[in-house]
Amino acid sequence: MTTTRTPLANKEAIVSAVAEKTGMKKVDAENAYEAVLAVIASNLVEGRDVRLSGIGTLKVKMSSGREARNPRTGETFKVEPRREVRFGVSKELKTSVAGSGEG
Repeated sequence: MTTTRTPLANKEAIVSAVAEKTGMKKVDAENAYEAVLAVIASNLVEGRDVRLSGIGTLKVKMSSGREARNPRTGETFKVEPRREVRFGVSKELKTSVAGSGEG
């Protein structure tokens, strides 16, 4: 069974859609897009969670250190604990996607 993938909503597509929906010039929509991403990234770097209403939450979590193994050589090594960004999908978006009948 072959599945057809929906085209990716990349930066260009998002900027175009925002410009069209708001009546903004594309350059202004792109500036707004960049500003939103910069604010989100800055908050995550500072260790703050970012809640995007209706979409989900980006959270900074500390991963635990662990022993890992190089599959090629079999050599074990230590992976240090580090901060990672995790994304949790909102119930609203889960329900909306599940009910769309696509995908």
